[in-house]
Amino acid sequence: MYPFSAESLDRLAYYFEYDYETGQELQTYSMPLEAAVNAWRKNHSPGAFISLENDGSLLIFDNRPGAVQEKYELKGYERAIYTFCDAAHSFAAIRKTLVERGYAIEEGDLRKLLEDWVAKRLMLRDGDWYLSLAVRADEMVAPVSDSHVIQKAFTGSLAQIADIYRQDRLKNPN
Repeated sequence: MYPFSAESLDRLAYYFEYDYETGQELQTYSMPLEAAVNAWRKNHSPGAFISLENDGSLLIFDNRPGAVQEKYELKGYERAIYTFCDAAHSFAAIRKTLVERGYAIEEGDLRKLLEDWVAKRLMLRDGDWYLSLAVRADEMVAPVSDSHVIQKAFTGSLAQIADIYRQDRLKNPN
């Protein structure tokens, strides 16, 4: 709008005054947002939410604020469901995959398990689709080395780090 250099434009104005047509005041209007931002800043902590394969089971470490439980161990059909849902799948696709893998679980029991995981924030549900939320540490480890021994050692180290972090947070919550 003004044919001046960026430096000159930056010096044109620092403060602006205005009135809303409806007469509302900015302070009153923005208070709920400001309160939410301040609460987030006060309570923000760098939680971790990872999963690790461990001798046929899937370990999930949930150190996020508000976590219901800090460690889960999923085996059998639970492990199969959670790893399958690393990409979003419909309830029907989950049930079909379980049957194909030889797991017999009643439809009602499966839905109850999935909803329990949604309530614990382990999964996200969108309509009839489910998505596992834990970050797969195994996938982060794979590029480190082709050696399974090194990968397993690195994965074990990640699990220990998660455990140490959790214990430290319990001792020093701030």
